[in-house]
Order: sequence, then structure tokens, then C-alpha cells
Amino acid sequence: MIRSGQIVVEEVPAPVAGLKEILVAVTHSCVSVGTEGTSLAMSGTPLYRRAIKQPHHVKRVLEIIRDQGLGTAVRRIRSQLEAGSPTGYSAAGIVIAMGEAVDGFAIGDRVACAGAGIANHAEIIAVPVNLAVRIPIGLDEAAASTVT
Repeated sequence: MIRSGQIVVEEVPAPVAGLKEILVAVTHSCVSVGTEGTSLAMSGTPLYRRAIKQPHHVKRVLEIIRDQGLGTAVRRIRSQLEAGSPTGYSAAGIVIAMGEAVDGFAIGDRVACAGAGIANHAEIIAVPVNLAVRIPIGLDEAAASTVT
């Protein structure tokens, strides 16, 4: 997780597979120095500087203030800042569970997974089937984790 300019390791509950998702025990995840370095630096940036760099967020906050009030907007911002954000978007591992509507995968399959907010640096991830692919025989999981 990234929170306030720091990398934080936290214990969180394991996800549950949705209808068309697979649960993957991650064996390898790819660290992107550029993308994740930027996220880390941005998380430690004061809010006013973030607002200048990301005006679309300011617009959203103004909409919340208009529709739900200043107090709600402040609580939501504080909550998001305190929660931090998971990081990672390219991983590989072993399928350990599947949603009821999953086709084309089996428990024990080696898979490569992609997607910001999905293929995170975590022990177990829930991945929509359209963001996972079986790893070909002969390709190791470390290399497959660079799928994106």
C-alpha cells in the first residue's frame, strides 16, 4: 500500500472471487519504478499541489460539496488519504478458487494477470477472467508477471 508518501505493508482480508473472477495466489509481481515511483511521490504531495496537477479531482470534490455538503466532502477525502492505495498492476501466480461463471481456467492453473487495482502486490488477488491468461509451458512465473 502507498500512504502519505510511504510504502506500508498491511494485513487485509483475502478477497472473495466474484461471479466471473479467479482468486490467484501471487507468486511474483512486477514493480514499475516509473509508475509506482510517481504514485509514491504523489501520495506525499500536499493536497493543494495535487489539486493543481489533477484538476479533475477538484471538480469531483466541488460536485460532492454541492450535492452532499462540505462535511461529507472532507470526511471522504480524509478517509481516502488515511486508507492509502494498493499498488501494482502486473502479477503471476496460481489459481486457488473460481467464481461460479468462470470458464477456461482450473484450480492450479498458472496465470499472468493485469490491471491497476487488480493485479496488486498482494498474497491473494481477485482477477476478472478477461484480465488473466494461462502461462505457457516453458515460461516462468517471474517473466510472466511482466505481462503488462
